Amino acid sequence: MSRIWNEHFFCALSRLSCLLVLCVAVCGPLACEAQMGVSWGWVRLHAPAWDAGYQTEVTGRRTPLFRNAAGFQLDQDLPFGKKHLSLRPALGFARATQGDPVSDRFELEWLSMSSSIALSVRLLDLPQACDCKPVLPDGHWLREGFQVWLAPGISATRLQITTTSELFPKGRQSTWHTRPFVEGGAGLELRLTHLLSLTPFVRTRWYGTLYWKDLSVLLTEDAAADRYDASALLVSMFGLRAGLSW
Repeated sequence: MSRIWNEHFFCALSRLSCLLVLCVAVCGPLACEAQMGVSWGWVRLHAPAWDAGYQTEVTGRRTPLFRNAAGFQLDQDLPFGKKHLSLRPALGFARATQGDPVSDRFELEWLSMSSSIALSVRLLDLPQACDCKPVLPDGHWLREGFQVWLAPGISATRLQITTTSELFPKGRQSTWHTRPFVEGGAGLELRLTHLLSLTPFVRTRWYGTLYWKDLSVLLTEDAAADRYDASALLVSMFGLRAGLSW
């Protein structure tokens, strides 16, 4: 099991890294002021079918399947052309776990490794299309700091079930998915010094539908049921980015 997991991990990591390396190699020479960034924060997973099975069959309450999720991301911001536009290739990692709240029969894990390239736009700093007076004066912290972005990406996701009860086949079963996603986000960059900035942000990723093999077996007594296995997945992150410029 360890050997198989390692093969999946390194294969997925190598594929996801290619996008980052290619973008840095192509766009790096065009950057006028590069910035390395580290992001971390709280992740919320919204998976309607998985949540419905967990709420209906296990807890009887309106609680999501995964509540304690954390995410980490390493990126490089590469301005190009005008200062209000930049490309931001990134590598990310996120993980969430959920134990059985009833009698410790199982433990579930969602783990995701991702690579993306965001096009970031500082909306309030866009060139004026007319001779109108700008909403904010040049150099204003909100004008220079507020940014939105759109990012296509790809992720390798592992969905894992570990059972400890005699009611289920004991052991560990993993399902892997390599899927594209689309991300949208917004943040406010706050310059602390010429070199260091902090950016509180929010972002949302849409993954489409993921199939979690045998999840229904844990959530219902009907072993033939598979109504909770497939679910659309929407992942939101609320966090903080620290940027180092040079």
